[in-house]
Amino acid sequence: MSRALSITTVARTATVACLLLGCALDAHARQTEAPDTLPTLRNANALVDALTENYPLSMRRDAIGGTARIQVRVNTDGKVDSTWVAYSSGLYGLDRAASRTARSARFDPARRDGAKVPAWTELPFRFSTGHERNPEPQHVPVLNRADVVAGSAAHRPRDLVASGTGASVGFRLDIDSAGMPVRISLVETSCMDGPDAAALAIVRQLTFAPDHDGIGATRPTYASVHFGMDSLAVRLVGDALRPSRDTTESDSSSRENSNAKSKRPLLTNRPHIARLLEQYYPPDLRALGVGGDVHVLIHIDEQGAVTYKEVSRSSGECKLDAAALLVTRNMRFEPGVNRGERVPVWVEIPIFFRSR
Repeated sequence: MSRALSITTVARTATVACLLLGCALDAHARQTEAPDTLPTLRNANALVDALTENYPLSMRRDAIGGTARIQVRVNTDGKVDSTWVAYSSGLYGLDRAASRTARSARFDPARRDGAKVPAWTELPFRFSTGHERNPEPQHVPVLNRADVVAGSAAHRPRDLVASGTGASVGFRLDIDSAGMPVRISLVETSCMDGPDAAALAIVRQLTFAPDHDGIGATRPTYASVHFGMDSLAVRLVGDALRPSRDTTESDSSSRENSNAKSKRPLLTNRPHIARLLEQYYPPDLRALGVGGDVHVLIHIDEQGAVTYKEVSRSSGECKLDAAALLVTRNMRFEPGVNRGERVPVWVEIPIFFRSR
């Protein structure tokens, strides 16, 4: 049984539909013994509000939608303690928004023989403004992704490598019956010319499966390129994506550690960072009263230095995103500690720009 919910946001008259399934498509496959009852969602209305809030502003503004299905592990407290993308929208921004929203879900936990047990279930999320002019992107098999990634991995943009910065770039493609892209348009920018151009060159090399049963119409799909800390990845509609150390929001390193000998990194130069926030705030946006929130994923090494950063949640304004990256580059930390030893840690930090 499924339940569909939708609301309309006042500011942008955007409708966001959130499809909330009461059962998992393959939950039993990852459980040694199936529970008698699966988790039941308790905060559906709040989850729809969260999805609207997390919908990337630039994509909502440009009527870019898609569907992502998120597998969630529900613990005995009814909270989500792990997520992964079971079906990708094809765009990093939408997948991140869906994963972020899924983690705010609250359930009546699964039960086996009357006792609460952890269990997996699935939450599909559909992003739609209600004003899309094109058919929803679909899964189109690609034939040469591994070769394209292998051939491009050594050519990550130099400015990203030199500055220890990551970026995601997404495109809408129209694929003809022969499997070739006939139209490519940028729908998710990194706000940097180098990565956008490099990602376009990579996507242009993709070859898709022919449509032998088609009638000549093009097939719309998404493809996005992620330049990570030490990797390059191409994401397509329908991908199943397990969390990894080089992904963003499924990492659990920012959670509280109950071990008394463990602690999270502590920012040591807060006054300096506060001054940089003022310094790097784009003057034209400040004068117009334009502010925003940028979430930045950072990697902090054993010495407390930031060795990698990327925007995990855009403000919707490229200038603010760029300023946030400049600020985080200058952060210094007391390193994270685990069992008494310094360890590298991933942390997501919100950066707030507010005009007075």
